Amino acid sequence: MDWKQYEKEILNLIQIKYPEAKVEFNDSIFGKFSKVDRQIDISFRVKVADYKLLGIIDCKYYGKNIDVKIVDSMLGMMEDVKANIGIVITNRGFSRAAYNRAKVRNLELDIIEIENIDN
Repeated sequence: MDWKQYEKEILNLIQIKYPEAKVEFNDSIFGKFSKVDRQIDISFRVKVADYKLLGIIDCKYYGKNIDVKIVDSMLGMMEDVKANIGIVITNRGFSRAAYNRAKVRNLELDIIEIENIDN
């Protein structure tokens, strides 16, 4: 499996688990601060009560654990595109610093192994 297939498997999982959400693959969202279109691996939009929420997912198919730089980058992107929720998904793991940094905002860190994707 390669990174592109990994992203598509995550996309399929999100679409199945959350059919009420509008899910986009390889989305492009204009940045409030950067003033350019930002590439988003997977985005999802849901309406809760009278509120519209935007979530962005960054998929990382790496040979090593995710470090704090990836988390910092995701937090910056969340702010730039005004995302309410951010999720970083990897096939490996995360450094302690990455976990600590993610606690600052609505950023979730998940490890998803494709062979166990249904769980």
